[in-house]
Amino acid sequence: MKRLSLWVCMCLAIGACHASQIVARVSASDFYGTWTVTKINAVSRVSESEERMNALVGTVLTITADKVVEAGEDPCPIVKPYPIVSVVDTLDEVPIQAAPSPAAAGLPARAPMLDSGCLAIFKVGDHIVFGDRGAYYEAKRSMP
Repeated sequence: MKRLSLWVCMCLAIGACHASQIVARVSASDFYGTWTVTKINAVSRVSESEERMNALVGTVLTITADKVVEAGEDPCPIVKPYPIVSVVDTLDEVPIQAAPSPAAAGLPARAPMLDSGCLAIFKVGDHIVFGDRGAYYEAKRSMP
């Protein structure tokens, strides 16, 4: 029984260390820059018009320390104490009405997330995924 308890504690500790290493490697500045929206990963059950969702593909999303700017939208100021970057369980962060599953939205089970106060933006490798206009979009970095 002691061995089992020790094994469980070690697994939890290793998992916590791994999560903290991911957070240490990803900071808010890793999200900053100009991103081009490349595609729609998933559409929600309750969506805006297809035309409005598709209009976002090919546009630019700019993230700075003080605001998030989507093409054609008013800038969304980042209010302090935001931005907050943390590694999250995407199943908890992606509402079922927003996407059938995190995987359908293009997200792994755990991912770094920038909570800007107006959008939750996930970092997945060299691109970002964010939810807006009734869909989850993928964007590639255009400029740092």
